[in-house]
Amino acid sequence: MTSAITFPEQSLPLRRSMSRAEFHAWLVRAKPGEQLEYHRGHLFWDRSPASDLAEHERRALAKLADAALQAAEAGFVYLVQRRNGPFDFSYLATKASCRAPPASPP
Repeated sequence: MTSAITFPEQSLPLRRSMSRAEFHAWLVRAKPGEQLEYHRGHLFWDRSPASDLAEHERRALAKLADAALQAAEAGFVYLVQRRNGPFDFSYLATKASCRAPPASPP
């Protein structure tokens, strides 16, 4: 039996993500239980140099993903992903509690 490595195809839905500032603005105003899709695509692939994203887009996505992880580590959100199809995931943040995040982006 052989295994093959497959890579995302060009025909996938367009990637969607937001800026780190937009994520932080949501984090400040969201109520517990509210959910946000902060990226749609394949985060690992989209952050890599092999991605077809421009360098500045990959850097912005990396900052957003890092901010989401920091918010989760600080207890502000829970992070989950939903598989929509091959190499197509929704990355979701769910507001965890009434605890207010810091005034500036994490």
